Parts: sequence; C-alpha cells; structure tokens
Amino acid sequence: MTDFLHSLQNAPPAYQIVYAAIGLIALSVIAVMAGMEGRHFRGLKLGSAWLKLRIASLLILAAAIAAILGTISAVGISGMEALAVAYLALITVGPLVYFGLHWLLGRMLGLSRGQSAWIGFSGLLMLGIIPAIGQTLMPYAQDLKQFLDERADNAIPVAPSPYKQHDARRFRLPNGAEVWAIHYQAPASLTLLRLDMETSYGRAKDVGAHSSSSLCHQGTDVHLFWPVDRPLPVLRLFWKDAAGTAFQSTWKAVAAGGSAVDFAIRWAEAALQLPVPLPRDGLSLIWERPDRSPIFDSLGDASSSGKCAPQTIELPDRSELGRPNLLRLRTDQAPPTGSSWADFRRPEADAKAPD
Repeated sequence: MTDFLHSLQNAPPAYQIVYAAIGLIALSVIAVMAGMEGRHFRGLKLGSAWLKLRIASLLILAAAIAAILGTISAVGISGMEALAVAYLALITVGPLVYFGLHWLLGRMLGLSRGQSAWIGFSGLLMLGIIPAIGQTLMPYAQDLKQFLDERADNAIPVAPSPYKQHDARRFRLPNGAEVWAIHYQAPASLTLLRLDMETSYGRAKDVGAHSSSSLCHQGTDVHLFWPVDRPLPVLRLFWKDAAGTAFQSTWKAVAAGGSAVDFAIRWAEAALQLPVPLPRDGLSLIWERPDRSPIFDSLGDASSSGKCAPQTIELPDRSELGRPNLLRLRTDQAPPTGSSWADFRRPEADAKAPD
C-alpha cells in the first residue's frame, strides 16, 4: 500500500485525476450503502448499537488480519507450504476471528447473531466495492487518461529538434540480416523527458524508459538499432532546455548511404568490445555446455531499462564453466517475423569448448 501511495503521489496528473475519480465514485457508493443500512437499524431502534459496531468493524478487521499473519508466522515455514498455510488461515482463522468478534461485541450491544453477522458481512462488501468499481470503470478511465495525456502533450510548444545525427552505420550480422546503427547527439544542457516512437504499426510511448532492443540512451544521446528492411521510425521527443522550459520535437530518422560492413566484435580474455552502443535488453552472454542446455545471462535489468550497454562488456568468470563463449544479439523485425538472433562466438571457443 505504501508503494502504491508513493507511486500515485509521483504519477502524472492524468493518473492522479483518474484514480481520484474512481475513489470518489467508490466512496459515494459506500456512503449510500452505509446510509441505507443505518436507516434500517434506526427503524429497529438499534441505530446506536449499529453505529458502534460499524465503527468497531475497522478494528475487528485489523485484528483478523493480525491473526492471519500471526498464524503464518507461528507455523514458521516458507515456500509453497507457506502459501498453502496462508490460504488456509485466510478461510479459517480470519473469518473465525472477524465474525466471532462481531458476534461478541454485537451481543454486548444488544444485537442478534444475525444482525451482527450482517454488519460484518456488509463491511466486507463495502471494502470490495473499491476494487470492483475500479475494475468496472478501468476501460473508461484508460480513455480519460489517454485524453488527458494527449491534451497535456498538445499544450507543450513545438520546437526544432535539438538532436543532430552524429553517426549512421550499416552493419551485416552473422545471420545475414542488415541493421542501421544511428547515433543522435544533443547538447549536454538538454534534459530528455520522454521519447515516443511511431512506426507503421502504431505509436509506442516512452520507449526510452522501457525494455527495447531497438533504441537506448546514454545520458542525452540516443542510439537507434534498426533492421535495414524496415522503414525507419519517426521519433517524437519531449525535452527541457537549459532554462527548464519544456518543448517537443518530431523528426524522421534518416539513413546514410554506403554498403554494409560486418558487425565485428573484439574479444579479449576478460572482456569484449562492441563497435557501437547497443540496447542492454537485446544482449545476452551464453555459456555453452556440450551435454546440457546453455546458460544465459541477459544484460538487461529493471534498474537499467532503456539504457545502452557499455561498449566494453566485462565477461564474468563462472568457476565451473569459465567465461562465456557466445554473445547473442536480438533484433526486432517487423511483424509477423518478430525477433531474430545473431550469435557471436569467441575465437578460441571452437577449439577449446568447456567441459
């Protein structure tokens, strides 16, 4: 819950408006349900007892959750067995404590067993209203969010792109595919806010912050890794200048002339050197094993999503296998082909395969 509130606090205004609208509707429905229930009990001359038990339901719910967690902790096991214990406690200990305390306190307040049980059940029903309404309204909320996002984007002034094409090289991969490696450079004072990519298959938002084997960034520099047989994308950039003013720019990636050259990797004993920066998520180190499946180690991770891999990649040494003997490079082809892979083998790997 703490992580959710923190992410909501730091979310764009469109997200906050959507969640606020869902929360307001859910609270309104809960207020109507509680009002109808209170009117019913006041008609039975039990309004005071109902109100006291309804308020106490929050403390009773906390006690039931504590009992469930305490049961799991007391068992002292982990793994799938702990999950089974959690489910068992949820359907036994939790209801026993929750409805038992409602019955006990309701009896002290002059309520019947059925009335106390109903107040307990309706409390759970009210809690379930929030996710139920959220799930029901989510399609409409997504439309509202998209509208608000587009409105916010359109309010940002358009300016010429501060990026310049620094380099564009055409490479031939071992699997026969040819790719563009294009380097866009911007002033160091620029702050890159977001980068969208438009292709013939639609627009992908904020590609610089998500896993991709086609685009990455190093600081403010952007590197595009793109199959030659695909039309180059249109890039939509959102950025701030040195004064902190936000702008947006749209530009079409431009290919260079010339023939393709081999994508050559320089191998050393403990590292390899890439000819150009590449997206982390498209690279994997592989340890081949003659009698077993190979071991893969992807260079991509959540903390570095969108960032380029270093051009000098250290080769980790596994005590039983030594260093990896293959680098695998993924290229995103146009649908329906999907992804393709090219393997680069260490020069000594053919003559000295691991045992």
